[in-house]
Amino acid sequence: MLRVFFSPMNHGNGIPALWRKWPRPILAAGLGTALCLTAFAGLAGAQRDARVLHRNLPELVGDSYTIVLGRVVSVKAEPHPQLQNLQTLVVTLQVSEVWKGQAGSTFTFRAFVSHPLDFKEKLGYAGDQDVLLMLTRPSDIGLSSPAGLEQGRFRVSTDAHGNRTVVNGLNNAGLFRNVQKTAPKLDAQLAALPARQLLTQHASGPIAFDDFKTIVQTLVAGSQQ
Repeated sequence: MLRVFFSPMNHGNGIPALWRKWPRPILAAGLGTALCLTAFAGLAGAQRDARVLHRNLPELVGDSYTIVLGRVVSVKAEPHPQLQNLQTLVVTLQVSEVWKGQAGSTFTFRAFVSHPLDFKEKLGYAGDQDVLLMLTRPSDIGLSSPAGLEQGRFRVSTDAHGNRTVVNGLNNAGLFRNVQKTAPKLDAQLAALPARQLLTQHASGPIAFDDFKTIVQTLVAGSQQ
């Protein structure tokens, strides 16, 4: 479970600092509902005023309901269709690979956005981005997010020689921290494979796409046994 801490309260009105940026009519109509939903929906988006527990790669994979590789083809900022006071972002991918769960040739998810700047900047999503997303199970009102927020969103880059790498919003820092505790069988499962070295030698920075894929798919297969 993610632990989320909001920015300090304004003791004069009891409203978290991030919500004081919204117009008062919206606050009056939707503050109570929205604050409840942030916990309920796991803060579906990269929230500027949220602090999230660090998750290593086995934990991110375990927290994910769907893992998809694809290209962003559409990003739309809009109110939630039923709860108009909630600002959301609708992201659609052209899917190239599915590593966990089910997805068709296109995949769309809706993220809750708590901060006005995140809403304006669309959480950093843009057309033609190649991404690998580890997404949580959608809530009862259809909200989802990358597991661990920016930790579960990986940009996929390709260099001039065709070599692909992946990196998340934390520069992959600590992806293999304490992996021997959270996935004790992983080292043996990766025996004789180049990806095994990452478990002990990688601290941060881009990871070769093929090695990353090997580790994630090994974790997914292990979770399904």
